[in-house]
Amino acid sequence: RDRPSTSSGQKSRASRPSSVSRGQPDSAESARLVSMMRRLAGSTFKPFVVLAGLRETPPVGLGETFDGAARPGLRNADGAACAHCDLKQAMTVSNNVVFSVLARRIGPQKVADAARAAGITSPLDDPNEGIALGNKEVSTLELASAYATIADGGVWRPPHLVSQVLTADGRVLYQASPEGERRFPEQVARNVTEAMLAVADRDGLGLGRRPVAAKTGTVQSRFPGENNDAWMAGFTPQLAASVWMGTDRNSPIRTASGDPISGRTLPGEVWQGFMASALHDAPAEPFTPFRALGTPPSDAPPNAPATPTAPPTAARSSAAPE
Repeated sequence: RDRPSTSSGQKSRASRPSSVSRGQPDSAESARLVSMMRRLAGSTFKPFVVLAGLRETPPVGLGETFDGAARPGLRNADGAACAHCDLKQAMTVSNNVVFSVLARRIGPQKVADAARAAGITSPLDDPNEGIALGNKEVSTLELASAYATIADGGVWRPPHLVSQVLTADGRVLYQASPEGERRFPEQVARNVTEAMLAVADRDGLGLGRRPVAAKTGTVQSRFPGENNDAWMAGFTPQLAASVWMGTDRNSPIRTASGDPISGRTLPGEVWQGFMASALHDAPAEPFTPFRALGTPPSDAPPNAPATPTAPPTAARSSAAPE
């Protein structure tokens, strides 16, 4: 079978449920794809590089600047150039060089450890700096779970399929209430969220007035100019979801317009539509106030002239993890 497949995993923070769905009618096959099928994660792993840096002593702040220019053996996708950018700017444009350099500096194993802390359960053995660009395979469900840990301030909860069972007259027969486990400090999680806040809007995948932290991912094919897998994962304060599109045989996919698939195209559209529908009746909630660890990020957009950073305030200050 080589038809394109779509799988998505979601996890809601508001009432602590999690569920899975897929864009094909076979529910058994859906559960298999979401929970068991693993594919290269692509750039959806970049937030775990930021997480690893923030767990360092002293932490690598979002305002630390890097040379993101392409170099031999390492290039950026079109539109991702960033000759001099901080971590938040690099995340916004998905600069490959910056995250590869940071992963090498802090150590690939620490990136793997950070991903594991967030909720990635797939094997991450013998990592190299390529882990920053998602050279490890993950399932859609565990990526949604890991992003939900970030959304929930560093508290991980085991994913589950059924959140509630009701009788016809509304009596609750079963209510899932998984206990949370703190994996990293809330301030660390909030700084990772901050790094991801401009991605969705830049890619045209925002949710109106709702704040969104997100990351796309695209896996190139062995055939030049083609892509095999594409991801979109992200969260609001209430809900985290991930979407993967690919084939069972790792074959290239093109959109209806003939363009190679990428995270910002079909997966992004599915993610955006699902999130808008799922949150239709929910109020728009803000993320908690941002207090920078290490050097605060610039307010300037990527590749714009830097502006002076405002002095630390009570809501935005340099501090050690709590």
